[in-house]
Amino acid sequence: IMPNLTATSANYPYDASVGGDAKAIPGQNMVIEWGLKNTGGEPDSGLTMAMSVDSNIAFKIGSLTFEDGCEVASVNGAGGVPSSTCVSINNSGLTIGTVEYSNVGETGPWTYTPSTDFSDIDGSYDNDVRGIRVTPGGTMNDGLSSPVGFRIYYQGQIK
Repeated sequence: IMPNLTATSANYPYDASVGGDAKAIPGQNMVIEWGLKNTGGEPDSGLTMAMSVDSNIAFKIGSLTFEDGCEVASVNGAGGVPSSTCVSINNSGLTIGTVEYSNVGETGPWTYTPSTDFSDIDGSYDNDVRGIRVTPGGTMNDGLSSPVGFRIYYQGQIK
């Protein structure tokens, strides 16, 4: 029996009360998340996940978060906005590990260091982050008897 990995992603307004119900408008923060779930009978190691950051999004510095034992949010919040609350599954056994950034895209190079282009009441933002790569630490548990997984998310402001 092998690992059976499923990758998922979602994005939604950080605060649906800004600009009305579930609207993505310039100046509003979005939550962008992706996750991985194992439902197979074997553990997995050596995982690396890379994701592009849309050119219409400014990355919020310091917002990248790893949550073990959570699935990517489903559309179950008010007004069709996914809930940012953890949808619990069993822990993956992984840690956030290594995080790298690119100012080119999801294929790298992975040598960019985010820096502040502008700040507002919600934080500091970098307009040039175009890719994020995470190499979790450890070995992902098997999920044969019950799924295991994690989600990674960050905030970005719509330009």
